[in-house]
Amino acid sequence: MGLMRIVEEGLVDVISLNENEARILMRTLSLGDFPIQYGPQDVLKAGCRLHDELKCTVDIHTPFGSTSVSNHEQTCVPTHKLVEGFATGAGDVWDAGDILGHLLRLGARERLEIANACAYLYVASGRAGLPGLQQLQRFLIGGTRTKFGRNLTR
Repeated sequence: MGLMRIVEEGLVDVISLNENEARILMRTLSLGDFPIQYGPQDVLKAGCRLHDELKCTVDIHTPFGSTSVSNHEQTCVPTHKLVEGFATGAGDVWDAGDILGHLLRLGARERLEIANACAYLYVASGRAGLPGLQQLQRFLIGGTRTKFGRNLTR
């Protein structure tokens, strides 16, 4: 498999997946099942199995929360609840927020909070608008579970 070749060559630091992609990859690598009806513990278990096999950080995002598993920690952060919104592309926006967190060298909890906030703001916009850094910073500082004042625009 091409993925295993690049993983074995040390070319992968992080892999980011939604729950369906994690399910398919686990099946492909014969790592067990990721149930169709799942909960946070199933996502964490999938992240741990994939991390153990791939030897890289594994980030999984789902409608109810995000999980990151690395050599140093296992972190789960719930998402922000929305009744309805424009969800097509939300996973890509989540990935962009996750990448931003990695580039800023944030810890897993802060990184997942940023990624979840990006996806929430995108879905809540109702018009497929991408959140800007100032909008994201206002949202994060203005009342989410994790309040941190790091200036994202620097």
